[in-house]
Amino acid sequence: MVDAIELDPFVCDDVPQEFVRWRDDVASHTAIGPMPSVEWPGSRRYQLSWKIQQHKWRQVQAFCTTLLPLWPKGGEEIVDWCSGKGHLGRTLGALLELPVLGLERQAPLCRVGLSMAERQDVKGRFVTADVLQDDVSPHLNPEQVAVGLHACGVLSHSLLQKAVEHNLQAVAVVPCCHHFVGSDATEYPPLSQAGRELGMPLDDRLLRLSIADEVRSTALERRQRRKELDFRLGFDILVREATGEDRYHSMGNLPLGVGELPFADFCYKMSELLELPLPPRWNPTRTLAAGIERARLARGRALVRSLFRRPLEVWLVVERALFLAEQGWDTQVGVFCDSSLTPRNLMIVGRNLS
Repeated sequence: MVDAIELDPFVCDDVPQEFVRWRDDVASHTAIGPMPSVEWPGSRRYQLSWKIQQHKWRQVQAFCTTLLPLWPKGGEEIVDWCSGKGHLGRTLGALLELPVLGLERQAPLCRVGLSMAERQDVKGRFVTADVLQDDVSPHLNPEQVAVGLHACGVLSHSLLQKAVEHNLQAVAVVPCCHHFVGSDATEYPPLSQAGRELGMPLDDRLLRLSIADEVRSTALERRQRRKELDFRLGFDILVREATGEDRYHSMGNLPLGVGELPFADFCYKMSELLELPLPPRWNPTRTLAAGIERARLARGRALVRSLFRRPLEVWLVVERALFLAEQGWDTQVGVFCDSSLTPRNLMIVGRNLS
């Protein structure tokens, strides 16, 4: 049952009534509808999807069909923020017959993006720049529309701030990786005045909760994570017994291949690497069974915590959108694709009314 509820908290009601009530409250408070969209104008589909992974291409399509009906009349150039190879900007450029500017810190990706744009007859230019470190102001002007698909954390912040600062026509962004707050910050830095006044400190642990889902994980990946947790908690039982300390000893990231060892070998290896003692005599079968039971209980308790995942993500996205609204922009937030395509499916679209 825990496995099923981890993937979908609505899969069954054979759970405590408090959980059902909390679950239903969460659903009612995070009910954000889909953004309006148009049909994909697919005359150039196969050419545009060249060398793009299928799931990424479907995300690009969903983003484009959502943004096309909202495109401002004054938008004469597309800025692809942290563009990578420029798949999003290049596709929009082809559909709208507009030039594209890609801002990307990795020069090899810029070269590939430019080559792909030329092959597909999209007028484009790429600038090698770190948007968090370099001054990109000379490349921005009021005739542009900036876009960002899965702009990580503070990269979404910088995109929205630059759009306002340089009076761009519009901006559309799908934030992700909310825990990426930059090297100098330890908590989420609210963009909006409303967010700052709320005074809700969100540290790395809480920010990671907002993206701690497994929608895109394969069954194999989920089994491997479950096994690793079983092994970790079984090993912890042994360390507590050997040290007499009733506390969890962090193991950090496991070295490559250690998780594939039999349980007993795993424990001996981690004992050596972490310099933690094991009891002189112990039974691997019984210890692993105890670790599995502890993991089952831990995962069950975590189901309650997981209910806060979507509300937290919604807050983080809406808080950014409030920043645009406070600047007088026409701002919308909505779902741009199904969560099975990407769980980070909340889009912010802002249009400059000045």
